Amino acid sequence: MAAFVVCAVAMCPAKNLLLNPMFEADQVDVPSYWRSSDPDGVLKVLTCRSSGGPGGMPSVRFFNKPGGKTKDFSLRQYDITLVKGGRYRVSAWVRTKDFKARRFGILAINARWHSSVGIESAPSNMEWRRLEAEVTMPDSLDGRYSLAVFASKFTGEMEVADIALEALSDDAKAESKPSVAATAAFRPRLYPWKPLLAKIPSDSRAVEFRFSGELPDGTTAADCKVLARVEGMADAVEYPLSEFVKIVLPSDAPAAGKLDVSLAGKDGAALAGGVYRYCIKPSKRISTSGHRRLNNFVTEVLNANIDSDSAIFRFSTARDGWTYLKVEGGGRPTVVLDGRTVVEPSWNAAETFRNVESGEHEIVVSGAKGGRAIVRSVVETLNYPPCCDSLVKENPSYGWEFFKKHVMPNATTQNGGNIPVEHRAEFFAHGGEWLSNFVAAKTIKTSEELPDLIMRSPR
Repeated sequence: MAAFVVCAVAMCPAKNLLLNPMFEADQVDVPSYWRSSDPDGVLKVLTCRSSGGPGGMPSVRFFNKPGGKTKDFSLRQYDITLVKGGRYRVSAWVRTKDFKARRFGILAINARWHSSVGIESAPSNMEWRRLEAEVTMPDSLDGRYSLAVFASKFTGEMEVADIALEALSDDAKAESKPSVAATAAFRPRLYPWKPLLAKIPSDSRAVEFRFSGELPDGTTAADCKVLARVEGMADAVEYPLSEFVKIVLPSDAPAAGKLDVSLAGKDGAALAGGVYRYCIKPSKRISTSGHRRLNNFVTEVLNANIDSDSAIFRFSTARDGWTYLKVEGGGRPTVVLDGRTVVEPSWNAAETFRNVESGEHEIVVSGAKGGRAIVRSVVETLNYPPCCDSLVKENPSYGWEFFKKHVMPNATTQNGGNIPVEHRAEFFAHGGEWLSNFVAAKTIKTSEELPDLIMRSPR
């Protein structure tokens, strides 16, 4: 029989076997690593509150109007490895108001929910209080368990925060493991960070790798080393482990090849890493002397008078990314960027967005004598979704005409939505990008459908 204890003091420190025990839920309906057995139903009663718990901590609130039709809720975290016969503690901060339920629990449950142990009751009206239960774990068919927060046939209000499942006995401490998701989320990783491996600059020949995850118990960063070796070259170069590891390719390394990077632990065993193709590119000498930073998001790289019917200008960009090109006071010009027409005389406004590589560029402006050519390096601006009317019916239409006038000139990238087929060529001619936004879980039935869906999506 599980012992049920109500207390309001801090517990002895122990490792929490749950992922996201604080119920952090930024812009999602259900906290990460938690699942509802009835997503459509739970969203009718569940609210994630970023600071609703004691001391301003996050919480989850379940509400069903008192006196109304009863409802169910259930949040579960799956695939936790626990030990039959091991002792554990289940605890959480709980608050209730006019709460009634046929059954309520914060429980560790075995496969198929044949048995459960944990917190099995709570007062109907209670301010924030720490509830806990010390339990002995029952058997499970596959050694896997789940943690469930649930109530059946409930009315009123229940709020939960800072939930914990902790091993107490020696066997439980030795053999218990969080969900397999934790293994994936926290295993050591060492991966390329910047620059792109296909664009390692020749003047530095350096690429930065980033470390994330957790080292094995009893291992510190000082016990580890990063080994980097260019394929075909004899010796590996050692680097100390830190969050960012700067690896410099040898001066005699080939311009293109493979780079083997590994993280070695105490015993020399590889903990992370891989073999990566790389390419060294000639470094670009980019002059920024004429650049004028307008704010944190915009740098003007060209602002010049157009003194002839066909004027040629050169400008440089210090990074890969979006530029905004505009001709002011010059009638209806034609603008050619690096050999490609990017502004047509038929357009109402002589402006466009273009995604360009860093380096030197050339524009030719025709038919705009007396005007000014302006080029600015800008950040990506994302709009979601294009050409979709508001759910608020009193609002005007946000279709193509609204989009063309107010959105297209002010956003580099569109996500989702539905740009009408007859207007897509015009949209792409103005230099924007349109990304597909599909929900794979609802759209794709088999893995073979994914490539076709991607190919049919907007570019």
